[in-house]
Order: sequence, then structure tokens, then C-alpha cells
Amino acid sequence: MRALRFISVLCVITCMFTCHEVEAASKRKAQASQTSSSSSEKHVLPKRGDVAVLVEGPDEYKSRAEASIVNILVNRGYRVVDEAKMRRIRQAAARAQAARYALYGEFDKILKINASYSVAATIIAHIVPEQSRENRIKLYTSTASVSVIAVRSNGIKLGGKTSESKQVGYTEAEAMRKAVDAAIQDGMLQLF
Repeated sequence: MRALRFISVLCVITCMFTCHEVEAASKRKAQASQTSSSSSEKHVLPKRGDVAVLVEGPDEYKSRAEASIVNILVNRGYRVVDEAKMRRIRQAAARAQAARYALYGEFDKILKINASYSVAATIIAHIVPEQSRENRIKLYTSTASVSVIAVRSNGIKLGGKTSESKQVGYTEAEAMRKAVDAAIQDGMLQLF
């Protein structure tokens, strides 16, 4: 009789332990799938393939803005189109009307550029600096607006944001540089 009770208690404990392990395993699996889906949502840009960067705006801010975006991408572990290929893409944009429209966000034209140059995604940034003003304490205040759009090679818009930044500097140029840099930083955050 005691042996029978012992076996039945042992069976109950084993069942409880097994049920608990199955439940714990299903919770771990659910958490893992949740984490993987949330981590894939965080990365808007594709991790595989090169990313092209096109900047439109006043010439004095283009190269600095492009260098800033490339630096952000490289620091985040993305591969960026090398300078020689970007030079060819810019020349194509200067020659071809279709490529020139790509700089303004027409996605079907961007598809042609991406297919021609084997680019996984393109980031297009539009810089709109506003007039700098001298404030009461003899410093300059500048405002800049930057629109950042990311487009996958298949034409799917990955994200886009317009950021505005107001910065202060000792000169008009310094204040505007700081405003453009801050707006780019803010605009690029939504892609990661």
C-alpha cells in the first residue's frame, strides 16, 4: 500500500515537473520570437548589401552631410557604397533625367539606379537651411531642416522623417553647420 502511494506521489510530481518545463519552454520560445521580431523591426535598413547616400541641398553642406550620414552608417555596421561607385551614380544623375529625379524621391527612378549599380538601399537627404540671425548676445542662431528617406532596392520605402534643428554659434557658418549636423543625427535615428 505504501509502495503504491509512493509511486502515485512520484507520478504526480513528475507530471507537475514536466508540465512546468513544457510551460517554461513555450514561454522562452515566445520571448525569443518576440525579441527576434522586435529586433528586425528596429533595423529598417537591410544589413546585407551596400547602402547608397544621395544628398540634395546647397553645395556647401552636401559633402559634410554625406560624410556625416556615411559615418553614422559605418558606425552602425552597415556597408556603404564606395566613393568610386557613388561618383558614377552622381554622374548618372547629372546625365540622365530619370536619375536626376531619383534625387527628389521618385521611387521608380531610384529602382533603376539601384538595379544598375547593385545597391541594396538608398538614403536620400534633402537639406533646407534657413537664414542665420544674430541674437541679443552677439551670437548667431541658425535653423536647418533635413528630410531623410530610405528606399530599398525593390522600391519599398523603409522610413522617412523630417527633422528640424536650431543651433547657436559664434559665426553664421558655425551655427548652420551645427544645425545641419543635429538635424541629420535626428533624422537618421529613425532608421535604426
